[in-house]
Amino acid sequence: MAPSGEPTTVLDRCLATPPPGLVSRMSLRLSFFDILWLHAPPVQRLVFYEIPEITKTNFIEEIIPKLRDSLNLTLKYYIPLAGNLIIPPNSGPDSPEILYKRGNSVPLIVAESNAMDFEWLVANHARDSSDFHCLVPKLVQSTDDSGSILSSVLALQVTLFPNMGFSIGITSHQAAGDACTIFRFSRIWAFHAKAGEAEAEEKVNAPCGGPLGSPCCYRTIIKDPKGLSSIFWNQWNNISKLDRGSGISSNSYKVRQTFLISPEQVENIRKLVPTMLRGQAYMKSFKVVCAYVWICLVKSRGEEAVDEEEVENFVCFGNCRRRLDHLVAENYFGNCITLCIAKMKNGELVGGGGIPRAVGLIGAAMNEKLQSQEALSNGAENWLVDLQNLNLDRTFMVAGSPKFNFYQLDFGWGRPRRFEFVSIDKTGAVSLCGGRDRNSDIEVGLSLPKARMDAFAAIFNQGLKDL
Repeated sequence: MAPSGEPTTVLDRCLATPPPGLVSRMSLRLSFFDILWLHAPPVQRLVFYEIPEITKTNFIEEIIPKLRDSLNLTLKYYIPLAGNLIIPPNSGPDSPEILYKRGNSVPLIVAESNAMDFEWLVANHARDSSDFHCLVPKLVQSTDDSGSILSSVLALQVTLFPNMGFSIGITSHQAAGDACTIFRFSRIWAFHAKAGEAEAEEKVNAPCGGPLGSPCCYRTIIKDPKGLSSIFWNQWNNISKLDRGSGISSNSYKVRQTFLISPEQVENIRKLVPTMLRGQAYMKSFKVVCAYVWICLVKSRGEEAVDEEEVENFVCFGNCRRRLDHLVAENYFGNCITLCIAKMKNGELVGGGGIPRAVGLIGAAMNEKLQSQEALSNGAENWLVDLQNLNLDRTFMVAGSPKFNFYQLDFGWGRPRRFEFVSIDKTGAVSLCGGRDRNSDIEVGLSLPKARMDAFAAIFNQGLKDL
């Protein structure tokens, strides 16, 4: 039985392992793209599946074995996810790595909700952010005799909501892989569960597997002529443990809410931009939505005294795969993203003409970074410092992307009812995901203090009505 008041009861703790006989040991040295995220907060994602007829017996005897067995098969291709991230002592000669040894595994928690309201959790209205924390697992961390930190790379939790459905919580270490990596892993896991081993293996092993193709784990693909790995490693070692958390939002009471923007609404926002600019590459939906949300977020602070000259920050990350001179395929396992930062004075952002200015600024920042191999890493030696020094109260940071639509994860029980980016509670970021019913829709997820969320919702919804 769960302790009194506990929202969930742990039914079992399983260990998912790659099939036997593959490799006894695998080591992946971290690239500079990975080391940038060495001490970043874990990324927590959560998907809900609605199955009104689900029972505890059905959950334990059918659903969990299907998820566990398909996970084991998926780890055949994602062996590093069963390993540990090894962070050696600051003074040591070694560099960080992901190390898998035979017997390592992915922890899988099986739990049951204790009277949590499924329909409330999957709704679009504001909900207590802390209600979701018990549905995502924590990464296991320890220290060995040499002083090295060992952290699991991936942890999973499946939680039953009797007569309603279940949820899958996915927690990953940012240094192990970016959104593209975790999304591809999740899709292959779902495909194994739905299609069965034979069909899934044929698809994953196909010469042109596309989004279901097996991952590429060759880290030598990532070149580092500027020595950024050493630079980031040294910078992390010079940052105290206390300061490493400076990029984490406060733990004050928050609510989370999801807002939907349709393609038609995106087009209406786009019409606010001068006609001569609408055909530019930076007019894509991602930039338009980001500009609109950024302005609404800044305005939602209310009537507080803000100097119009004060700088507002926009932060997002661009996928470098296929943009490097030495082509990196979409199935590359690891991080391969560049940092894009745009800055604008408060008065220019919230004043008249703010949307076209914000769209242009965001588009220019991203286009400049993604135009060439050299541009991708321009100023990279300052990325970590720039991120650490950001004023979170004046920063709109994007988590996720509509391209990685977790509503596509069908394990055999249909599309998810709801996707939540739980870790934005700590990072203060705004999540973006494709829509459930239409991939062209964009879901915007926020976690804010209640009063701020109410203000944002009013500004956001009224702004769309006025278009």
